[in-house]
Amino acid sequence: MRSSRASASANNLRARNAGRRNPAAKTIAANSPYYVLALLFFVNLLNYVDRHSMYAFLPMIEKELGLSDALAGSLASAFMLMYMTASLPIASLADRQGRPRWMGIGLGLWSMATAGASQASRYATLLAARAGVGIGESCYVAASPSFVAEHFAPGKRGLVLGLFLMTIPLGAAIGYMAGGTIAQAFGWRWAFVCLGLPGLFLVWPLLRLQDPRLGEFKRAAQGRNAVGGVRAFLDLFTVPSYVAATLSTAALTFVLGGFGVWVPTFFHRTWGLNVGQAGMLLGSCTAVAGTFGTFAGGWLSDWLEGRCRAPYFVVAGVSVLIGAPLAVLALCLHRLLFAFVLFFISDLFLFMHLSPLNAAIVAVTEPRRRTVAFAANIFVIHLLGDAISPTIIGFLSDRWGLRRALLVACLGFVAAAASSLAAIASYGRDARYA
Repeated sequence: MRSSRASASANNLRARNAGRRNPAAKTIAANSPYYVLALLFFVNLLNYVDRHSMYAFLPMIEKELGLSDALAGSLASAFMLMYMTASLPIASLADRQGRPRWMGIGLGLWSMATAGASQASRYATLLAARAGVGIGESCYVAASPSFVAEHFAPGKRGLVLGLFLMTIPLGAAIGYMAGGTIAQAFGWRWAFVCLGLPGLFLVWPLLRLQDPRLGEFKRAAQGRNAVGGVRAFLDLFTVPSYVAATLSTAALTFVLGGFGVWVPTFFHRTWGLNVGQAGMLLGSCTAVAGTFGTFAGGWLSDWLEGRCRAPYFVVAGVSVLIGAPLAVLALCLHRLLFAFVLFFISDLFLFMHLSPLNAAIVAVTEPRRRTVAFAANIFVIHLLGDAISPTIIGFLSDRWGLRRALLVACLGFVAAAASSLAAIASYGRDARYA
């Protein structure tokens, strides 16, 4: 009995000493993986609610502020321009100072900017508010995927990121439905207030998280092999699989980002739905099909691990090949019911690309560069994607009509599928950190 007590005491002493010698070991234990997943899931949900809610009541804003489609589309482009520009410097700071700190700062900033948009009386003020939302969200999105993934074993990351990224379609859906409903009942200004303020309650829990890689990054920064700044950014683009994942996501983001802004208005103009009805219809479609598709993409890519050469890219490429023609056909139909069914099925397949390509980025980048890798990915996909597509679609809509403008945007589907399928050959060489 004495011997077992002495042994336990010795083990405890060794554990305490190990914690003093290796603070990273303590911080890993401090964060429960499923608590991290749950907390960041809800924060990411608010991220996409606040990002997409405005698009449900965009026709009301256009009417009150006297905006053309091109100017209305530029509100989304301003958000994306600041979002992608801020992501790289903030990612570098997050690695050095701790990711939870910057995630908390970002949540507070975008929540206040969303609520503050309610006070806009002219285009320039609303433009500035949306730019503020973009800066805030960049603080969070650059750091959160790698933070979640690193709390789980490699074999679970596809599924875990699938669960985490379900917040994209689910948050967008809630934003459409809640934004449209509140705006229809109380006006678009109250919609901004009601959807912006709840995020402030989750700032403190984020700040209390500890970063298991903070000590590791500081040690690496002092060593001879430390790589940072512009070189760290450029080195990422020497990895073919990383480039392919980024370009594929950028092409799909061009289309889906443009759709996210303009499809509610398309429903409003084509079938005479009010903003509440259009938001509810698109939101319900995105909530069910998008959420299930995102989860299915993560689960399927994990299931295919070991069964095919590059499961992440196979799932991403094939899902776009199936979903894209259905989206094009939905835009061409003139009956609401048939178009809605095709939009639903299309969303299910198109959202399957999200978690596999994010998991691929984790697999092909070394741990201390993952925050920069996701920030660089954010920068490129939005620079080539939804930073420009809403304005381009709005510009084309003013001249050719909204239906034709959306059909032109669908050309991005071709590039998305081609980039994913082209990466199958290089993934085996690049996946050194899975």
